[in-house]
Formats: sequence, C-alpha cells, structure tokens
Amino acid sequence: MARGGFPGIPGGNMQQLMRQAQKMQEDMKKKQAELEEIDRLKASREEFKAEYLKLIQHFMDDAQNSFPADLMASTPVGSAASPAVTVPAEPLPVADPVVPVADPFAPIDNFAADDLD
Repeated sequence: MARGGFPGIPGGNMQQLMRQAQKMQEDMKKKQAELEEIDRLKASREEFKAEYLKLIQHFMDDAQNSFPADLMASTPVGSAASPAVTVPAEPLPVADPVVPVADPFAPIDNFAADDLD
C-alpha cells in the first residue's frame, strides 16, 4: 500500500481527488441554487399572470357596467338613423380583347454574323 493512499493510488493523487470532489460539490450547489431561482421565477411569473388577467377582467367588467343597458339597446340616432340611400350601379364597360405583342427581346431568326459587311 502506498503511503497516505489506497492500494494503486499514490498519496498525492488523493488530495487532488478530494479537491476535485469539493469543486464538484460546490458546482452542484451553484446549479441547485440556479434551479431554485428558476423555479421561483416561474412561480412569480404565474402569480403575475393571474393578477394581470384578474385586472383585465375587472376593467372589462367595469367598462361593460359603465353604460346603461337601455342605451346599448336603443335605436341609433343622428346619421346612423338616416335611411340608406341606394344608387343603382351602372354596368361595367367591357374591355377590348388583349392582342399579343411580339417580344422585342426575342432572337432574330435570320441573323448571321457575316451580315455586318
């Protein structure tokens, strides 16, 4: 057996293993704290959402109750009450048929390079 360690593990490596184990524990504590913070933020978000929805519903109910029911059910007055004027529609003019135009960018059939003399 090696001095200060287990069989097959020299004593100097034992201290290094202990430091690594302590570092892993510290890292695990940090990650656990991060996970707890995430859970807390999720719960806070859900509470905020519930309060926000209650507040919106309160304003919607308040707006609904601020107008008397007979006002909402009465007939319109002013320009909304005037009878609608209908204007007979004239038939649309018939468009001229479309005549196809030759493509100005089409290649010329009888073009040859020796025609440039």
